[in-house]
Amino acid sequence: MRKKALALAATIGVSSIFFIDVCGLVFGCGCRSLWAGAAVACNIHHAAGPHCPWCAHPAAGAVAFAAIALVQGLILFGPAPQRAPGLPRRFALALLSFPVTAGLVGTIQGILWDYWSR
Repeated sequence: MRKKALALAATIGVSSIFFIDVCGLVFGCGCRSLWAGAAVACNIHHAAGPHCPWCAHPAAGAVAFAAIALVQGLILFGPAPQRAPGLPRRFALALLSFPVTAGLVGTIQGILWDYWSR
C-alpha cells in the first residue's frame, strides 16, 4: 500500500510539473514549460480571444487535473484480475494516462468553450 501511495505521489508530481506543457499542446495557446516562461506567452494575455480554457477558467484546469489524478489513482489502486500487472507496469500506465486523460478532457473542454471555432 505504501509503495502504491508513493507511486501515486510520483505520478501526480510529474503531472504537476508538465501540466502546463500539455496545456500548450492541447490548446496551442503558447503555454510552455515552467522553466521556459510558463504562461507568459499564453493567448490569455491577448486582448481578443480565443483564450485558453485552462488559463481563462482555472476551475476547468482544476477539473482536468483532478481527472488526471483520479485516473492515475484508479490505475494504481484499482482492483486487479488474477494476472494483474505489477506495480512497475501500473506506474508506467499511470504516467502514460496523464497526456491521454489531459488530451481527452482538454478536447472536451475546448469544444464546450468553443475554443477552436474562433
